[in-house]
Amino acid sequence: MHLFAHQSHRHMPPVAFRGMSLIELLAGIAVVAVLLGIAIPGYRGSVDATNATTTRASILNSVQRAITQATLTNTRTVLCPSGNGNGCDGGADWSQGWIGFIDRNGNREHDAGDFLLDRVQALPEGVRMTTSVGRTRLVFQPSGGNGGSNVRFTICDRRGPSKAQSLVLNNKGRLHGAPPLDERLAATCPQT
Repeated sequence: MHLFAHQSHRHMPPVAFRGMSLIELLAGIAVVAVLLGIAIPGYRGSVDATNATTTRASILNSVQRAITQATLTNTRTVLCPSGNGNGCDGGADWSQGWIGFIDRNGNREHDAGDFLLDRVQALPEGVRMTTSVGRTRLVFQPSGGNGGSNVRFTICDRRGPSKAQSLVLNNKGRLHGAPPLDERLAATCPQT
């Protein structure tokens, strides 16, 4: 027994570890680069799709809130693009954010006495939303409708015009999806 115990304590010869050669290292880096080249565009596309969907949900929520408040308070409400979060910008590009407010004096401007219903910050990088050029403010009446012609929201992101979305708000305050118009796509979709 003593003999076996002694043999179990013998030292094993050291195992030789060899390092990577430069070629093996470069091959590994190339494999990682190819995998990243495949994964990153897919990931970016997923992020862009999520951001566009979130934008669509945000404008739907804002329109619904403005309509609800107009009918509940029996006063006009206004939605408008607002890069600074306080007053209306007056343009058709809503990408820098927008506000909604109860327009107590009917001047279509957010004044000190007007209750702010909604303040949406700038859209994520690579996402844009515009409306019809002539509709820079949406004014909702106590009936829930809005005057003027239909307004079309066009949402586009870095995935390009083929993935753009449009929402049309009719005079009765109803939103529905519609195919984007070519001239709106050219004005809305970010240049890549």
